[in-house]
Amino acid sequence: MDHGQAELALRKSRGAIWGKVAAAVVAIGALAGEMALGFGREAALVSAVLVTVLLVVLVWEDHRARLTLTAHEIVVRDVFRRRRRPRARIARMVRATIHRVNAESEDALFLLDARGDVLLRVSGTDYKTEDLDRLVDALGVPCDGPDHEVRAAELDSMHPGLTSWAERHPVLLAIVITVVCLVVIAAVIVLAFTYGW
Repeated sequence: MDHGQAELALRKSRGAIWGKVAAAVVAIGALAGEMALGFGREAALVSAVLVTVLLVVLVWEDHRARLTLTAHEIVVRDVFRRRRRPRARIARMVRATIHRVNAESEDALFLLDARGDVLLRVSGTDYKTEDLDRLVDALGVPCDGPDHEVRAAELDSMHPGLTSWAERHPVLLAIVITVVCLVVIAAVIVLAFTYGW
């Protein structure tokens, strides 16, 4: 096989799509419950309908998402966006299994240019391991990475710039999100009592 000319089309795994649907259904239920308690059944119904419509659109877009590798470019179509990169710019790859706190580990593939900058990141939470294997084979450029599961901070020390600040500091991020949520809930409660909602 001529690796330089290999073409490939990958679709997101059904497990990734249905996992997002399950999470969204739980979020819709929680939102509707909060709205019912704070603003009444009508507000809960309206918010549930709006979020459900948004969920349907997101699931449809997620279903249409795919990665396409041609002789000239790699195109990753995600929800509401499309990222294109010239295939010729992909100089090497880094593949790693990234440990997640309280979540399933991610098999991640980073496509890098000659300077080591990330052109694209392909996530194993979206694509099956076998699909990532096929992509690595089809690209035919050098691929390295740790041979064991690593935390994002450890991967960043080996290959600077591959992971985001949020990935390297999951506990701090969780604390910030919790504080923001508590502030929003407290503000809603204060407004509800103040204005008699």
